[in-house]
Order: sequence, then structure tokens, then C-alpha cells
Amino acid sequence: MSRRTPQFIVAAIAALALVPAAAFAASLCVQGGSGSMTASLSGTTVTVKGSVTDTSADGACVYIKAEIVRTAGHNPDRDIAKACGKGTKKSGSWTFTSYVGIPTHVDAKICRDRIGPDDCTSKRVSFS
Repeated sequence: MSRRTPQFIVAAIAALALVPAAAFAASLCVQGGSGSMTASLSGTTVTVKGSVTDTSADGACVYIKAEIVRTAGHNPDRDIAKACGKGTKKSGSWTFTSYVGIPTHVDAKICRDRIGPDDCTSKRVSFS
């Protein structure tokens, strides 16, 4: 007697392989800097990539940050890249797998690092 994998299991695995990962891209700017960020979602794993450029000789650095917002649990955040000095460009990435809650969107933020509160602008982009 031969062992065969039931057809419904084969069909379910094939269907999962066809589900595309959700993705977005965002352009960001703040006084003294510009940047971009991409994020993709595959299952419960989010991959964020970004770059930032310091565009002003003001002595302040510019950085980009991502916060992953989930249906449950703490929303993790991380600085992706930081550039210091006019014309300096830096890039970075971060991969996060959620074991609690489903990632729903990413808050992408660019900030000018100052003494006192940082100047920031942000964009919220949904995976749906």
C-alpha cells in the first residue's frame, strides 16, 4: 500500500505559496534631512529597510525610525539609520517576527536630532 499526501493538503500548501507579501514605500523629509523607507510583511514577519541623508550643515544629525503596530502586545520600534554631516547618507534594515499579535501597519518617522525635543515628521502606512 503506497502512502499519498491528501489532495487538500497539497492544495493548501500551494495556496499559501501564492499569497504575496504586503509591502509599502514612504518618502520622508524634515528640516535638514530626507529619507525613504520600505517595509514588507510576510506572515507575521516585518522587514524594514531605509536610508536617510543629512542635507544641512547645522550640526544636527538626522535619523529614521520605524514602529511596528500590532493587534496585541507591545509595539516595538527601532532606529533604522542615522546620518550626521551635510551630504552624509546612511542606510539600515530590521527584521522583526511577531509572536504576539498580527502586524497591521508601520509608523515611519524621520527626525532631526536636537538638544531638547527632536523635530520629527511621520507617516503611517497600513499593510492591508
